[in-house]
Amino acid sequence: MLGKLLKHEWKSASRTLLVVHGIVLLFAVLTRISLAVSGGLESDSLLAGLMIMLSVMVIFTAVIFTMIFVGFRFYKSVFTDQGYLTNTLPVTPQQIMVSKGLVGVIWEVLDFMIVIAAVLILVANGEVFRDMGTIIHEAFRFLFSGDASLGVWLTLISLILAPFAIVIEMYVSVAVGNLLSGHKVLGAVGAFVAISTVQQIIATITMGLTSYKAFAVKSEVEANSVSLHANALEVMDTTMLVSLIIIIVFMVAGYLVTKYIMTKKLNLQ
Repeated sequence: MLGKLLKHEWKSASRTLLVVHGIVLLFAVLTRISLAVSGGLESDSLLAGLMIMLSVMVIFTAVIFTMIFVGFRFYKSVFTDQGYLTNTLPVTPQQIMVSKGLVGVIWEVLDFMIVIAAVLILVANGEVFRDMGTIIHEAFRFLFSGDASLGVWLTLISLILAPFAIVIEMYVSVAVGNLLSGHKVLGAVGAFVAISTVQQIIATITMGLTSYKAFAVKSEVEANSVSLHANALEVMDTTMLVSLIIIIVFMVAGYLVTKYIMTKKLNLQ
């Protein structure tokens, strides 16, 4: 049944998101053509400047739209009239969350990749692609040669978890908003703002404390650059570890809260 849910959700979401991201790539291609005709980025062409501005706006809009659309799909199919059908299927709340969440994560990743592709269409040339190949090769060599610090690996893990965290944050916001009868959308927006604010406050406080603790043991000014460098790496490692823990805690809490509301507090009115 989970496979059928995934297939249905993928088709339903992709009908809209494929069009949106197709528009992104189309604008990027048209902008690149206008740049080629007008003489490049250095030209004073009004058309080229307008197309660049429009492309940037379209890319930014697509990123925001994708995130909102993922949350809206969850809201519409679970907490509105469609929820009567969704919640009577022989599936568990976990299966509903997983099927919709995985599709949301996939589209968040695709969104990032398509944005990168659009930017490359706008500005890339042979030299840029050669430099990218070198950078990617050196990055992999750095990661797997043993030179990468703990902080680098923690940063990489955080980036991998980012689309999952985004989807869960959208879902828990929608679920909390569901508790407000008659104002579900407003409640979801308010919940999203509140959760994001709490995350930022906790992250700022914990990172400030870890940085202070790391440097407190070296309160005297040191001339030894090696010691200072080691201390800076310690700060980075500690900060990224705390940030990763915060991300994981919010993800787990968001999942549990959403599951609880779907199971015990579902409101379709």
